[in-house]
Amino acid sequence: EGAIIVHSIVHLGRALGLTVTAEGVESADQHRFLQALGCHELQGYLFSKPVSAADITRRLRAQESAGQESRAVA
Repeated sequence: EGAIIVHSIVHLGRALGLTVTAEGVESADQHRFLQALGCHELQGYLFSKPVSAADITRRLRAQESAGQESRAVA
């Protein structure tokens, strides 16, 4: 029954033109199921443990810097 509810919510969000984000993804099976339904974004322990806002900022800045360096070389 849970899968039917998730399916309905995802399709409702997509029908309304919303970005659908699934939270709490913990397994590869959940990942595949949610992708097959058409979720736009996924988050959960499968991808990363919780991190602080400061750590997110650091990671994004590091990726940004790495991207700028690779563009400068190209």
